[in-house]
Amino acid sequence: MSIYFNLPNCIIGLCCFYTLTQTALANEEPAWLKGMKPCSVVKIYDGDTMTLRCPEKIKVRMHCIDTPEMQQTPWGKQARDHLRAKSPTNVYLDAKTQDKYGRTVGEVYTRQGISLNLYQVQTGVANVYARYCQDQRFFVAAETAKTQGMGIWAVSGLHQTPWVYRYKNR
Repeated sequence: MSIYFNLPNCIIGLCCFYTLTQTALANEEPAWLKGMKPCSVVKIYDGDTMTLRCPEKIKVRMHCIDTPEMQQTPWGKQARDHLRAKSPTNVYLDAKTQDKYGRTVGEVYTRQGISLNLYQVQTGVANVYARYCQDQRFFVAAETAKTQGMGIWAVSGLHQTPWVYRYKNR
């Protein structure tokens, strides 16, 4: 019995195998996503609150961050628009707890592993909500944004501490 080796057919076969393997790997979720809920973004209310469909609708308060209120112009609108611009249609939710309003408190990630929560702080549109955060990544990011005078750190005021603004405007 002789073995017939056909180089063009072999190359085509290898190309098909490679393509199928790469497609399967591209569709496979990265290991760091395990345990997180895949969701789609339904609505972004402000710079730290959104509704996701995971498949049920969940209102999410973004963990560790606080952005200026919408009434704190122009910073509130800037924080919301910044989050809208960065948020893809599909995200992943790492739920932490629930707040007193029944919202899920969690960290929201893109498929590429970008924490939208941390991104808001890194780019200076959010401050760390220290009362509810022990994650040092957020404190380091806030200090860097503050040192560089980014976003809310460009001009001093209550927009830098939204929790104080809310307390004073009850």
